[in-house]
Parts: sequence; C-alpha cells; structure tokens
Amino acid sequence: MKVYISPLGFDTSHVVSLIVKYGIEAGDEIILLMSDTRDERAESAYTSVAEMVHTIDADIAVRRVHLDHRDFSGMVLACIEAVKGTVRDTPGASIIVNLSGGPREILVALTVASVSHAPQITQFTSYSDVSRHLSAIDLPYLTSPLTGRELEVLQDIQDSGPTSISDIAKRVQISESSASRYCARLLSNRLIDQTAQGKSKCAHVRPSARMVLSICRKP
Repeated sequence: MKVYISPLGFDTSHVVSLIVKYGIEAGDEIILLMSDTRDERAESAYTSVAEMVHTIDADIAVRRVHLDHRDFSGMVLACIEAVKGTVRDTPGASIIVNLSGGPREILVALTVASVSHAPQITQFTSYSDVSRHLSAIDLPYLTSPLTGRELEVLQDIQDSGPTSISDIAKRVQISESSASRYCARLLSNRLIDQTAQGKSKCAHVRPSARMVLSICRKP
C-alpha cells in the first residue's frame, strides 16, 4: 500500500507526475494539504485529482487536510500528524512525500515536519517548475542526537568509505560488534547505506551525513 502526501494549490502537475511515476491502485491513499482559505481554483484542482484517481479505481482514498496558513506551528504539527497517523493507522505502508507545489507556507511546514520524521518516510520527491520533471530527493534527517563514538564512526565512513565494518573497527579501534551496532544506528537514521560485498557489508555515507557532521563539528 502507498500513501502519498502532497501540498495542493491551483496546479495539479506535481500530483499527476507523482502518480504516474510511482503508480496507484486500490487501497492506496492520497493526502492533499490545502489552505483553509476558500478558493474556487483550489477546489477545482482537488476535484480534478479526485476524479482522475477514481477513474483508475473507486477504492483509492483521496483526503484533504485544510491548514491555517497563519499558524505555522499548527501547520507543522498537522503535517507531522499526517505522517504519524499513516504509520499508526496503516503499518507497513510506503509513505511518499512530495515537497513541491501548493501554497509556499504549507510547503515549508511540510518540509520542516519531514526533516524531523524522515526515517518514517519511504521516499521524498520534488517537482521542478523549470524542467517540469519529478525527481526523487534524499532529505536529511537532522534531529536524532548521536554519541561521540557514533559521530567518530560516521566521520570515518565519510573519510574512508565505501568501507567494511571490520576496517571501521580497526581504524576507530573498537570491536567489530561495536562497529556493527553503531552502523546499524547510523543506517536506521538514514545517515549511511550498506551494500553487500561478498560475505561482508560495505558502508558509505548519504548526503545527510555530511550535514550532520558539519553541524556537530567544533568551530
């Protein structure tokens, strides 16, 4: 099951591109974040998306969440609830968040909410107004605190990666079991990826790692 979360204003291009790229079927859901200010163009855009989706399958849920653009904190909390509510109500669903389109205030609030809950989200996308192309993006997750050792391991992977856990352990001078445990935490926070290399695993950093290390680095 897939759940799409996206802002919606007057233009539906970013939502249509999202559906075309990742597909949609019975049981899936679309959550559209909209301003609570009544506007005929926004209502028309919502109706257009709903009608298009329901021609594919009537069992696809299309839900809108109206947000007060004057209450930024409230918008962020509502966006967080859209993510957490999906995790709670439909465990195992793939959550795809589109960070483009719609009112700017809602887009910023959704981005803030997404940064704080990135590990719970399967994929982020962004639709370019210039190229008119939808791209997958790697959104950093910056809120989870790391211990000194975890930061040391992350720095080592950035400096030496792609690298095996055994080599990390040797350079950082810790046991392989400790290196494996630290890497598992870094992996769960989307700071690294691990790929199979023979019988071992090879770790390399994601873009988020560079940002976390930059923030944590002493001046």
